[in-house]
Amino acid sequence: HFLLFLSILLTTASGYLINNFYDIESDRINEKLVNDLSAHNLIRLYFIHLILSFIILFTSSLSAGWILMVMICHVLVFSYSLLFQKIPLIGNVLVSFLCFIVVVIPQLLIPDYFYFKNFNINDNLIITYSVFCFIITLKREIIKDIEDQNGDQKTGNYTIPIILGLKFTKVLISVLVIIELIFMYLVL
Repeated sequence: HFLLFLSILLTTASGYLINNFYDIESDRINEKLVNDLSAHNLIRLYFIHLILSFIILFTSSLSAGWILMVMICHVLVFSYSLLFQKIPLIGNVLVSFLCFIVVVIPQLLIPDYFYFKNFNINDNLIITYSVFCFIITLKREIIKDIEDQNGDQKTGNYTIPIILGLKFTKVLISVLVIIELIFMYLVL
């Protein structure tokens, strides 16, 4: 299980590396602190993390299902950076889903705890945490789109603030905050 954790950590790191590679121009326009890493080094580090994540999984005694899941996550992360971050809401939902998966993974190791028993939140805590993680990440990704609006517009990334406007985006974020508050109230 520790090796699975390391593999997931490396998969996440590879996602940040490939995303930084595709966002170099947008980050410069947005005057974000761009690391001293060149595009060449970002790609090289991405592939090192990608390969290490699979080497670690192959040395573990976990089933092939875990290798398939990590492979799918790598494909989703790469697809997000290459294509989906440019499409309104789809990229945001994809990143939120990947965060949802990370919260669910420990429970997948012990299947008895993952069954949806009823509609009582206390009996389904992992589902509760996972959904909460999804909502928080979705809100965070949309807020990041507002911050990156200038660079995204100039580089052809059509995010929610660019397509639907800042006012609508703020209303959407407010709705997500209200859902979070309701969710927290139900959990408490």
